[in-house]
Amino acid sequence: MMKLTLMFLFLVFVAIILYANEIEGKKAKNFECVDLICETNDFGKLDIFDDDLKLIDISNGKVLEKCSKCNDCTNSGYSTCMLHIDVRKITKNVTCNCVHNGPLIPNNGARSVPNTEGGIENTQKCKLLDLRRSLRKLPVPKATNTVVEGSSSIPSVLVTVEQFWNDKYWQKLKPYDLHLFYVFPVTQKDFCEHGDIIIPNTEDLIWMNQGKVSTSGMPMLCKSHLKIQMEDDPEDLVYEEGMTDTPNANYYHEGNLDLIIPQEVQFERNVFAGAERVRFYYEVTVVRENQLKTVAGRPKFEQRRTLVKSDVLDYELHPEIHGTGMENFKTK
Repeated sequence: MMKLTLMFLFLVFVAIILYANEIEGKKAKNFECVDLICETNDFGKLDIFDDDLKLIDISNGKVLEKCSKCNDCTNSGYSTCMLHIDVRKITKNVTCNCVHNGPLIPNNGARSVPNTEGGIENTQKCKLLDLRRSLRKLPVPKATNTVVEGSSSIPSVLVTVEQFWNDKYWQKLKPYDLHLFYVFPVTQKDFCEHGDIIIPNTEDLIWMNQGKVSTSGMPMLCKSHLKIQMEDDPEDLVYEEGMTDTPNANYYHEGNLDLIIPQEVQFERNVFAGAERVRFYYEVTVVRENQLKTVAGRPKFEQRRTLVKSDVLDYELHPEIHGTGMENFKTK
């Protein structure tokens, strides 16, 4: 009986080890890989390469001197890693380059090439790895109390959204459709004039009640949003005839660079209907071109759009100090 028990425990232990290895293997294989013939420019470089690439490890903020392995790309917020491959010589020090977009492949398809294929003029063997869901964090919005000259003595709330879209990293992703969201507790639906009433979850209840879950009354949240205009917002681009979901590239060079970019949004305090606190965050859509798609047969590439959300700013309004601005509000 003792032997059977020991044998059973041993088999269970082996099964656990095998399962853990299988899971670890799946985690490690987080990319697709394909050998391609990639076009180069007159200087022998891939046009998608960025000589001024700045790699920053998302986990610790450390700047990396160069890309030596494709994990450097994912750790720096890039979805695609390009590895130089030269079949004519052995390279000890492998270098790579991190980009958001894959190489431009004619007709949305490519031919995988064997390693023994000879050199072709003005081309270069390269390896493309599609490393998914790799993006840097957006800057968290900031909020302050401010008294506007000529207005009432009750301070407004000034929310600042850092112009991340001017950063080179985000420019390559063509961000568009930026919305600033603000969520605050309300005691009655009439106080949510320009938003939607939502039922708070447990996390919301803890935030609403300063760390404690309260079940008294009918808790409600008002969720509203405002659109923030960005320079060269692709949503405003003119599409050329025959194009399929691809903005007119000439938009960026034909007098559309004089848009005024509002970086600050001012809220009168009565917007928050006497609430003690409010949450601010924003969402934006980014575009990554020529992303490798896993299909049988020839490699396929596709455009991918991703909705990105900033971290939440929890802001205390302190109505007992600054007032509510609700003195003249009448319930319906």
